[in-house]
Amino acid sequence: MSRSLLFVALLAAGCGGNSFTNLFPDNREVDVAAVLARIGDPAATSRPSNALGRPIVVLSRHGEPQGLVAWDVEANAKLWSVDRVVDSQPWIAGGAVLFKSGDELVSLALANGEELGTLDLDGLVLYGVAAADGLVAVTAGSGGGSVAASFRSGRIWILDEALSRRVSATDVDKLVGAPAVAGGMVFVPWDRQNVTVLDGATGDELCRLVIGDEMVTWLFAAPEGVFYGGKGVFRLTERSASGRKATSTFRAMEWTDPGFPSDPELWPDAFAGVADGRPHARARARLAWYPGLSTGDDEVAFADDRLYFVYYRYLVAMRPGDRALMWVRGLDGPVAEAAAVPGGVFVVQESGALRFLRAADGADGWTGESGVPVARAGIGVSGWVPAGDGSRGEDLRSQALAALLDPDAAAVPVRSLVLALFGRMTDPGVSRDLLQVLRTPQMPVELRNEAAHALQLRPDGDDFLKQALEDHFDYLHDVPTPPVGVIASALRNMNATAAASDLVAHLFDPETPQEAMEVLVRSIVALGDGAVVAPLERFLRMYGADTEFTVFPNVLEAAAFGIAVHGGDDGLEFLEELADEWFTPGGLAELVRNIVAGRRAAGPSLSTLPLRVSNEEFAAVLAADRAAYASCLADARRRRPPLVHVDASFTVTGDGLIVDVSTIPADAGLGLCLKPLVEQLALPRFQLQQDRFVVPMDLTLE
Repeated sequence: MSRSLLFVALLAAGCGGNSFTNLFPDNREVDVAAVLARIGDPAATSRPSNALGRPIVVLSRHGEPQGLVAWDVEANAKLWSVDRVVDSQPWIAGGAVLFKSGDELVSLALANGEELGTLDLDGLVLYGVAAADGLVAVTAGSGGGSVAASFRSGRIWILDEALSRRVSATDVDKLVGAPAVAGGMVFVPWDRQNVTVLDGATGDELCRLVIGDEMVTWLFAAPEGVFYGGKGVFRLTERSASGRKATSTFRAMEWTDPGFPSDPELWPDAFAGVADGRPHARARARLAWYPGLSTGDDEVAFADDRLYFVYYRYLVAMRPGDRALMWVRGLDGPVAEAAAVPGGVFVVQESGALRFLRAADGADGWTGESGVPVARAGIGVSGWVPAGDGSRGEDLRSQALAALLDPDAAAVPVRSLVLALFGRMTDPGVSRDLLQVLRTPQMPVELRNEAAHALQLRPDGDDFLKQALEDHFDYLHDVPTPPVGVIASALRNMNATAAASDLVAHLFDPETPQEAMEVLVRSIVALGDGAVVAPLERFLRMYGADTEFTVFPNVLEAAAFGIAVHGGDDGLEFLEELADEWFTPGGLAELVRNIVAGRRAAGPSLSTLPLRVSNEEFAAVLAADRAAYASCLADARRRRPPLVHVDASFTVTGDGLIVDVSTIPADAGLGLCLKPLVEQLALPRFQLQQDRFVVPMDLTLE
């Protein structure tokens, strides 16, 4: 056979010892189909995959002496313990427990802790271990750490549970990551863009995927399938041969609003290298999820429709599609390890406490106490769901408020995340809870600012804000001044016209902060009618010559404008008389005369405008000019792929200026994007000072 024919034959075969060579073809449909055939159909996890068939947790003991403790979760009792130097997390691998000790990988029998074997790592950095059905895969490397490193090398061992070699180790000039095992095959991510599938019996390469538009930073296998990705999640299907997100089975998960504290990866980085076994910062700030059973080749499901964020001693459960807050649970100490499983999330605390938190509400479904201080843990409980006692956990608002009022300074970052998610809920009572956060003494300033921002973006809850305005400072009864400026701004954005008189009550309260006066007056003008003219006139007469207001001249201007808008001819005459008074400062007199002149000039045109316009008329204008703000809708759809529809609420002045934009479901980024673009449109004019319109928007339209 000629050399050219031999080359063609090898290329067509795609196997026979060409593992990781440039000759091996990538993204071949026939190779992917063969791999899927060996894996078999996805199945829901029904029982723990270890050889004992029981839920087992292996704890790495913190302190001296180091060692491992195996805990039978179902029996809630210690299975065995050994004293040993432990330099990694433990991995539960079928009938074995694997861990790094010094420069060796050690295997202990899961049943009794007896040593099965060791593997010399030859001074290489251990990247990961995976096992299934008696097959163990181990990857290590030079520790160059990045694809761009000038020198990098990797080694792949294919072993049995006693760490005896099945085939010769494979050395490659690649950066290899933590592997996965399924169907008697070894899946290895490499150079952060590729996945190679090796035959577990021969070490030959069976299939290679090259992903063209997504980093491959992690990979794992479960009964529900093989999953890989970076910012998003690929599920291995026949569509994977395309090597592109759009034509693979892919779920985008990138999210920036709000961001997660410490910016955790969607799944632990396969190329980070195994840590030293001490309590691990990454385990204290991480995301956790478990794949759901998907149907067809176009879906990537999450078990229980949950994504969990673990931070310090808190767990926050969200819907993965829209980050809707589902529950919040604060524990009595830091989390050492957490694993999402069908039905909930299993948590190991550094104190040795063990918990199964239910996916539905975060309540304890099971608890245990190992009595062991924990550094790291291997959790093998997938498929086991405790029966529980049927009791319900606390309601979400109670959970969230307890977290927000937690005085623990170390929890401030996760409390900020909870506050941002909580503020987007549609329950009107959330507004009352945000007020409580604002009015709590010693609340960190960043949380106070976040609460104020969330409150100002809410479309409902005005009754609670009006109720808060009934409070006035009372030293004897320990009643503090309410956050008048924040409340006024929020009520204005809600277009809560019935609140104008409640705001007026604070206009003459000496405890109202000077810095809140402008937003207070402008909100009174925006929400009020003729009834606010008299108090505004009184305010101008009382404070027009007050030197304190020279620092805040816009306050007096806003009051004068309100009189001109709502007072008719009588209001304009009052302003003219005020401007001519001897005690009126020259600057204020000139400002008032300009307001009167402008209002009289605009009078004829204003009289031709309708008092108000209908919601349908406003929506029709926006629908006709959708192209002007289509980029905002496309961006929201990109950031949140499951989001297909929003109701956008626009608070608009009669002369076409947009005061506020909010959306349901809440998306602060979309609201901020829409505001300046919609404001440039020829919006309908009307005589009312301000009104609010709700416009349904379909994000899927081109």
